[in-house]
This record gives sequence, C-alpha cells and structure tokens, in this order.
Amino acid sequence: MAEISQGEQPTKLSPEELEKELERQRLESEWLNPLANSRELIQLLETNNKSNDRKLRLFAVACSRQAYELDPRKRSQQSTRQIETAELFADGNASVEELNTQFYYHGLTIAYQLTNPIIGVGAREAGGSAAGIMARFNNKDGYKLLEEFDQELVKQSVLMREVFGNPFAKKGEKPKIEPDWLTWNSGAVPLLAQAIYDEKEFGKMPVLWDALEEAGCTNEEILKHCRQKEHVRGCWVIDLILGR
Repeated sequence: MAEISQGEQPTKLSPEELEKELERQRLESEWLNPLANSRELIQLLETNNKSNDRKLRLFAVACSRQAYELDPRKRSQQSTRQIETAELFADGNASVEELNTQFYYHGLTIAYQLTNPIIGVGAREAGGSAAGIMARFNNKDGYKLLEEFDQELVKQSVLMREVFGNPFAKKGEKPKIEPDWLTWNSGAVPLLAQAIYDEKEFGKMPVLWDALEEAGCTNEEILKHCRQKEHVRGCWVIDLILGR
C-alpha cells in the first residue's frame, strides 16, 4: 500500500480527499494490526458503517464452533445440532423458533447472542464466551487465565478477517470477481464455490485456487486467501464469488 504523508501532494487529490485517504489508511492499519482483538475489530466496523449482520453472526458461530471442537468429550448429537442450527440461522436458513429449540451449548447462550437486536453486542458476547471456554481448557491450573483469554480474543481477529476481508481497502484496489471467471468451463468456479459453501468442504479451497487461475484470475489477494488453511462459512472469497 502506498504511503501518503502530510508533506506529499499527490496529483488530483484535493486537501479534503487527501484527508480522507489518510484516515482510510489509519483505519486499514488498525484493521490489519496483528495485535488487535476481535472486539476492537467489531467496534471498528460499527463506528465506520462497515458492519454486516450476517457476517457478524457467522463470525459468532465460527467462534462457538472452535470452542465446541476443542474438547471432544463435550461433543454430543445435541450440541452438534445446536451449532448447525445456529449456523443456519446466521445464514438466514432457520427461524428464531428453530434456533430457540437448541438452547444451551457448553454454557453459551448462542440463541440469545445471535438474536440480540444489536448484533455487534451479540457477536462480542459469543466471542467472549468462546474465548473463556478455550482459555479455561488451555489453562487448567488457572494461572494466567486472563492473559490466555486476551490471547484468544486476538486469535479471533483472524476469523474476523476471514469473514470480512479488508473492508478498509482502497476503493480501486478491492478484490473483485470478473464475469469471465464465473462463466469459464461452464461455470466451474461458482459451482465449486457453492459446493464448498454448502458442504463446508474448505479443504477444497486449493482446488478453487487452481480453478480461479485457470479461469484467468491474477488477483494475488484472492489466490493467496484460497491457499490459507483456515476457512469458515462466510469466507470473503467464497462470498465474493457467490455474490453474497
């Protein structure tokens, strides 16, 4: 990203435009800060009108799923249904009534958190509940529990960027999907993306990377993201391909 300092006078940028660009760069730096935690990133989205209820709910479910998968002894058919129903609700495919039939999961009132009218609050609570479970599980002797909790919140920032991408990227530099990529090979790219999304087969993301390259994609940000290991429902590349 090109740096613009107060002393520079880029062509075709008025003082007002320069001020906006400097502010955008500040926000982008905060968003990409590896030490930022999920609560800080949620606040950053909300205060800059970059929030999205569906994506915040999917982030909340991803946090809960991580806590659920942490301890195999806690798994059950009921807790599996709870997480799956929460994910369906977050994606608009289950009703509030269906969600409420799956009440508690590991002490997380995920139903309440996802239906909170202020979804940013619900997402923060879901992230905090999951971070607390993971901190206690990783720190059974109780020492440095608060430190472990804070570290878990920082780890959740990776999930936030997985779901939201970089909402503060420069307008002309934001990744986009070209129509030719979608029609290549009888629509192989969107068909593969939809299959990955529906079945949560994120192990096939490298296959999507290959398909995008074959279709003509040269956007390194998109291709690099496909090569990353951790993906959840709401992945910004999958959403971009599917127009969600």
